[in-house]
Amino acid sequence: MSEYRARLSGLSAARAPRDGAGALRREHDDVEPLADRLSVTGGWEKALAACLGSLDTALVVAHADRAAEVLAWLADHDGGRAHLVHPVDRSASLPFPSP
Repeated sequence: MSEYRARLSGLSAARAPRDGAGALRREHDDVEPLADRLSVTGGWEKALAACLGSLDTALVVAHADRAAEVLAWLADHDGGRAHLVHPVDRSASLPFPSP
């Protein structure tokens, strides 16, 4: 019986995603929640939440290289999953043609 409990415990742990965003916020002071950068007109909160979906816990990083660094940290420390976004310089040329 204890063998089955151990298996069940292992399967449960594997299914439960770890809070990578929380780990990153504790260990890296240069990441911030995307939600802290958003301003929402009253009455539109539910619509924004629906649009964001799982990105409601996303973190903002300064640039793509920093995103790669913190993702590597997550992998090295078995830190779980996190959504990362980084701002794009609108004056920079985009890697795809404009319409």
